[in-house]
Amino acid sequence: MSDELVSARTEASFRLRAARRVADTTVATVDGAVAGFIMVGEDEVEQVYVARAHRGGGVAAALLAGAEESSPVTATNRHGSLW
Repeated sequence: MSDELVSARTEASFRLRAARRVADTTVATVDGAVAGFIMVGEDEVEQVYVARAHRGGGVAAALLAGAEESSPVTATNRHGSLW
């Protein structure tokens, strides 16, 4: 990451961006702890994160499957490939 980006990504800027995207974000928990999240805008996955302790345990697959199921675009317009 560039120094400019690191200096621009302050806690305050994160809180502002996150507050605007709450409706687009799904959080996965395992035993009451946050295991990861996915952020989807319309028909595009914008961010996926899985905590190191939960990687390899199916959290990302569950988040992606949930996003695909709930997306109005993919529910009615499934494609076999991207291009």
